Amino acid sequence: MGNRAPRFRREAADSEAEWEAAGPLYHEYVGTENRRYERRASLLMALEKMAPVVNPLDTYRWHATKVFELHALAQAGFRVPEFVSSNDPEALKAFIRSCGGRALYKPHVGGTMCATLVDAAVIGEVAPSLRLRPVLLQRFIPGFNIRAYVAGDRFVGAARILQDEAVADSRVAPEGVEVWDLPEAERRTALDAARHHGLAFSGIDFQYHAGENRYYLLEANSSPMFVNFERLTGVGVTEALVRLLLP
Repeated sequence: MGNRAPRFRREAADSEAEWEAAGPLYHEYVGTENRRYERRASLLMALEKMAPVVNPLDTYRWHATKVFELHALAQAGFRVPEFVSSNDPEALKAFIRSCGGRALYKPHVGGTMCATLVDAAVIGEVAPSLRLRPVLLQRFIPGFNIRAYVAGDRFVGAARILQDEAVADSRVAPEGVEVWDLPEAERRTALDAARHHGLAFSGIDFQYHAGENRYYLLEANSSPMFVNFERLTGVGVTEALVRLLLP
C-alpha cells in the first residue's frame, strides 16, 4: 500500500543542472503515486463493505508506523528489544553505548530497507541529515529469526530462517528454512500479538536469543508473504487462509 516515490533530494543530485532537470519530474511522480494510493485505498475500503477482507486497510498502520507498533507492543507487556527513535545525535550515541557499542538500524516503515548494525561513528556521519528525519535504533538480539503464522484463533506453524547468525536482517542472504517447534508460550504470544493488532492473519517474527534461552517479539506483519514459506516447509498457510475466509 505504500507510495513508491523515490527519495530524491538536492544534495543527492550530482549537479545543480541534474536537480533542475529532475526536480519537476520527481514532484510529478510523487503526485501521481499519491493519487494511486488514494485510489487503491478507496477500492479496498469499498471492498470491506461487501466481503471479508484479510487484513482491512486500517491495519496497514502497523506496517507504516514502526515506532508506534514497537511502543504499543511494549506497553501491552510483550517482550520486545529496547529501541529509540530520535534526531538527537547524543541520545542516539548514548543508546548505542547502552547496547555495548553497536545497535540495529531499522527503517521507520517496514519493508523499505534492510536492518543493519551500526556504531556511534555512523551517527556522526549522518548527523547533517538528522534535521530532516529521525533514526530508529533497536538493541540487536544475537541468535536466529523465527517466522510464525497465525490465522484467526489458529496457530498455523513456524520455521527458523537459516542464515549466518551475524546477519542482522532475516531477508539478507537466507540459506533456507526449517520447520520449528515453537514453544506453547510463544504460540500464545503470536496469537495475542495478532489479536492486539486486530489482524485476522499475520506473520509474526521472533528473534531467539540462545544465550538467554528466550524469544523476543519483533513485529506482527499485516501483509506477510507466505507462498515460498509454504513451499519450503509444507506448513499449510493457504489452507488456513481458506478456512478463515470460508469457515
